[in-house]
Amino acid sequence: MEGIHPPQQLNLRAVDLSGEWRRWVRSFRDYLLAINLVAADQVSERRKLALFRHVGGEDVREIYSQMEFVGEDGDGNPVDLAEGQEGRTLEAVLERFQTYCNPRSGEVVSRFEFHGSSQSGESVDVYLMRLRRLAENCNFGDQRDSLIRDKLLFGLDNVKLRDRLITRERDEVLTLDYVIRAVRVEEASKALNPGPSEINSVSRNVSHKKQPRMNTSFDDSATKCPECGRNHEPRRCPAYNQNCNKCGMKGHWAAMCKSKASQANRVSEVVD
Repeated sequence: MEGIHPPQQLNLRAVDLSGEWRRWVRSFRDYLLAINLVAADQVSERRKLALFRHVGGEDVREIYSQMEFVGEDGDGNPVDLAEGQEGRTLEAVLERFQTYCNPRSGEVVSRFEFHGSSQSGESVDVYLMRLRRLAENCNFGDQRDSLIRDKLLFGLDNVKLRDRLITRERDEVLTLDYVIRAVRVEEASKALNPGPSEINSVSRNVSHKKQPRMNTSFDDSATKCPECGRNHEPRRCPAYNQNCNKCGMKGHWAAMCKSKASQANRVSEVVD
């Protein structure tokens, strides 16, 4: 359909293959729904498989070509299943790719990362999203929400809030949704009303910033003033408003006079 684009090719060489597969297959299912390819008859299943191979890319086509789909005929003899038949539908193929992209060791790694995680300065929503993503490959089953709740609580940066929730609330009250709301409220309240420690921290950061320094010192090695011949601060020339004894002009002394008359006098003095 015009304007509806399929997902990018599946990267079967991704470091996080499990996560890559999970995100890709979700996008592919949405794509099938968007183009209204949801029927389960054999022709529709063949079209789904063709789209799966085409959109998935060369690696997907190569792995699919190596898969065997065997059934039985009426006499119990093994026969190759045709595309679209039961046992060789899109869902059957997706299940095999699910196994390929999620080896058993992936569950152990995911559980290790899940149980070893902590908030570490993140917002509660970012931390919660990370826990949910890790939990998808942990196969927690019916305990998924309760384990996410526990890890959300145990990994909080706010130790006081954690202890208050654990010690003051009954287990039946401490659902995942309740903990999420409580942590969000505390986070929002802390942002609007920072405590003394946060205020002091901000004050220290401001006071420790280096302020620009004014250069009030005078460099004695500067070039001598062309009007008086001395070194002095800007606009402090002693010859200012004084008459030159040689040319009669104001603003310089005779020793620094550059008038032609002054030069002529100096030449005549030398000649004499």
